[in-house]
Amino acid sequence: MNKAIAIITYIILIFLLVLLSFDFYLSEKYYTPSGGMFMGDPEKYADMKLTFVGPVINISDSSFYMSVNHKPLKVYYPKLEQPKLGQVLVVGQSHINGTTTASEIHYFNYNYLKYYISFIAIFPFLYIFFRDWKIKRWRFVNA
Repeated sequence: MNKAIAIITYIILIFLLVLLSFDFYLSEKYYTPSGGMFMGDPEKYADMKLTFVGPVINISDSSFYMSVNHKPLKVYYPKLEQPKLGQVLVVGQSHINGTTTASEIHYFNYNYLKYYISFIAIFPFLYIFFRDWKIKRWRFVNA
């Protein structure tokens, strides 16, 4: 009888911890606003320090456009260099008109290279795998 009560108590405690964790992690008040939230309502998130990550679309002398959630965002930052096969991370001050003034820029050069290498490497992997294994009756067996 004591063992059953202990097991039920443990299950209730685990359930409560999971429930409290979900409540904490799913509440928006604990997170900084995302790019989608800023793009949807820039007036609400004006004059906040926000972070955006995405590829660069167009560069001019005093600003550039980057893609955030498949939408263009104008960022004021002079002399930006085009990232090589990658993205940029922008930390900056948001404005009421939906633009941002960057205070920090971090380059993720060659970030997309891993996708190209993975696409090329899948073919030798599949060749080696199916050379040693075959599918028989919905299972893999030695060839």
